[in-house]
Amino acid sequence: MAISALNGASVPVVAVTADGGSFVGLGTINATLARVDMTFRRYVAADGKIYTVDALAYARETNGLTQGLHADIKPTAPTLALDAAQNSANALNTYVQNLAVAAAKGGQGTSINIGDNLTLSGPSAATLAQTLVGGLGSTFRMPENTQTISRVATVNGGTPMIVIVGMGSEGR
Repeated sequence: MAISALNGASVPVVAVTADGGSFVGLGTINATLARVDMTFRRYVAADGKIYTVDALAYARETNGLTQGLHADIKPTAPTLALDAAQNSANALNTYVQNLAVAAAKGGQGTSINIGDNLTLSGPSAATLAQTLVGGLGSTFRMPENTQTISRVATVNGGTPMIVIVGMGSEGR
């Protein structure tokens, strides 16, 4: 069975042993290290007995054992089109509001007299194209609570691992 989840998320995992038993626990995705760390708290023996365990999954690598399993990390953007549409609609609203403010001023931009018969003036409102591009650009700014682009970690089923166990003595 494959594991697939968003970065930082924990998902239930089951590792089946050669003798028919199963380690049951949680896999935590670490996209930064491209790994899934697995912690097992139960072992279900082939005869159905359940044991409380404290176990971790390790991968055999050229320099020895490394905690967790290598994961394939891929970016995904499931809400990109929706976010772009919403931000463009918000930008259009901003443009309309800017036009309303400019109309209230009689269509004149901001003017500042700096003396010696010199005046600095600016446009009354940004153009529609400038406002829409600015709104669309905000799609790729990452707010604190939401992200348009996420990273997903995947570990293929059948990936070999070594489980190191400190097993409790009680079967249930």
